[in-house]
Amino acid sequence: MKDLAKNYISTMVFISLAYLFYVNNNYYSDFLIKDMNILSLNFNSLDVFHIIIILYAILLIPFYILEKEKSKARISIEYISKKIKNSSYKINKEEKTSILAWLVKVFFLPMMVVWLTGNI
Repeated sequence: MKDLAKNYISTMVFISLAYLFYVNNNYYSDFLIKDMNILSLNFNSLDVFHIIIILYAILLIPFYILEKEKSKARISIEYISKKIKNSSYKINKEEKTSILAWLVKVFFLPMMVVWLTGNI
């Protein structure tokens, strides 16, 4: 249960930080204001993005119950913590992969949401 909480909280911290980055960055906020009409309902990409975040937060719980390994967010946060405590700490392959995976997700997620909503 402790690992579930650590994985879940660390992932939600990353998602929250990414969300704050998206809505406060002109490059990404331009992606998230596209309007659309789905089944006679008016949405914009930001509305869809909120729905995706909520669904992701809910679905993470059963996923982390079944998945016993550390999440990539948890590994990344542990690396940052180690690096702050010891500036000479060298990154290992798992930490590097985790950080790079999050960077790719953060970069492409808004574009994929816009593509998804525009092509529904």
